[in-house]
Amino acid sequence: MMMIEQYALKRYYLSKIYTMKVLTGVISVLFLFFGFHLRSQDLEEKLRNHVEYLSDTLTEGRGLGTAGKVLAENYIEESFVSAGLQPWKGSYRHSFKFKEGLVWVDAVNFIGFIPGNDPELSKEYIVVGAHYDHLGYNVNKTGKTFYPGADDNASGVASVIEIARMVGMQKENLGRSIIFIAFDAEESGLIGASNIVENNVVPTDSVKIMFSLDMVGMYTAYKGFDLNGIGHLTNGIEWAREVAEKNHVKIKKHAATIEQRTDTAPFGKKGIPAVHVFTGLKSPYHKPEDKSELLDFNGMAAICQFMTDYSLLLSQQIELSSSMGISSDSGDTYVSDRFQWGLTAGMGSSRHIYRDRFYEAKNELGYKGGLWMEYHTSPLFSFLLQAQYDINRSQIQDGVFTRHSWMMPLNLVLSSPTKNTGMRFYLSAGPYYRHNFSAKSDNIKYTLPDQVSDREWGYNMEWGVVFNRYRLGSNFQRALTDTFSENGQYERVRTHGSNFFFSVSLY
Repeated sequence: MMMIEQYALKRYYLSKIYTMKVLTGVISVLFLFFGFHLRSQDLEEKLRNHVEYLSDTLTEGRGLGTAGKVLAENYIEESFVSAGLQPWKGSYRHSFKFKEGLVWVDAVNFIGFIPGNDPELSKEYIVVGAHYDHLGYNVNKTGKTFYPGADDNASGVASVIEIARMVGMQKENLGRSIIFIAFDAEESGLIGASNIVENNVVPTDSVKIMFSLDMVGMYTAYKGFDLNGIGHLTNGIEWAREVAEKNHVKIKKHAATIEQRTDTAPFGKKGIPAVHVFTGLKSPYHKPEDKSELLDFNGMAAICQFMTDYSLLLSQQIELSSSMGISSDSGDTYVSDRFQWGLTAGMGSSRHIYRDRFYEAKNELGYKGGLWMEYHTSPLFSFLLQAQYDINRSQIQDGVFTRHSWMMPLNLVLSSPTKNTGMRFYLSAGPYYRHNFSAKSDNIKYTLPDQVSDREWGYNMEWGVVFNRYRLGSNFQRALTDTFSENGQYERVRTHGSNFFFSVSLY
């Protein structure tokens, strides 16, 4: 009986211990959950406070030369101090002047940093920045109309401040050093960022990657956020996806193209992978309605947490290498992805040239569309290969002659140098091969290759303009082989054609 009682007593105490462990585990999980929830709420509140102040009428739209912009500058400097950033080269303020019309304007970039801990990696830098200037205000009969710029770009500045604060709380994990910048005069032509790069205010040769947070306040409306330019960092997309999955956020776009209309452009021209963090044009862009109450602070907090974790991860990598094309030190050479591809569509006319006659056929409208691929061997030279479905037509005695073909031009491209506009002009020339798979006129269906040749060789020239992802231009083709087969009863005819086209880069 004694053994039974002892056994029962032992089971009782064991059950008590097990229950206490379960309760302890549940309490720990609840503590972690609510702790995370409270931290998230705290981050949202901090972001909201930053944005509300920076976009208040008190700061007068942060326009150049306004007293309100001075208040915004003081706020940013105080926030850098509060976030624990060290001043860069002894000061947070890095002043410069630029000419606006006939007037010289005073401007200032704010720079702070957190040093890394690795003896070697700490000599390299990651830059995280956002522009703080905006459009100011207009004066009309009813008074002043302010442009608050809550999304553009109080959202980016607020995020940079809080990312700096959160990185600082984990600075013992930093390998590389991280520089945080609030850029001035972005709206005037990326002048603040250009001043930093061109004057080597930060050692650009040691900057491994740069991030510009420009309009990051509409995560839910945009259904994610973009990391345009991350494709220039080797393994950058894979690392970003890992961090995004961990933080349960969605990366919507991760193109390799460096955005030319924000502060990424001057860094990209130096050959630095430069990434635009962006939640789309969902807010009232450059309008008085761009106010703080429209912003998604929960989404901003998620982006801040992603950027904090991603920056820490990148700081620890043994090597951060760029897959970019070559860039000149002067910054006036076009920098492009080594490999790009996309879609193209065109419309134009073609006609037959009768080699044994004194006349030519009349033009007929034709269409083409397909894929293009470009490989850059240098900033000025590249190879352009296209694969197009081509409907080419011409007037003949039997009505309108129509061929359906696959056409493959291969051109050597010469591009113009360019500056921060992202625009280049180009001229290209080369051979083409056309494979015909059907031919007919109004009254006749021709057989291939007995009546109409199933292949054609020729040369083509193309010229146009590229702006960021888009290409607009024209081309012409001249056949070097006859349209109709040699063993047919038709005259010797060759095709000439020209087109206007529009192309878009998908990578």
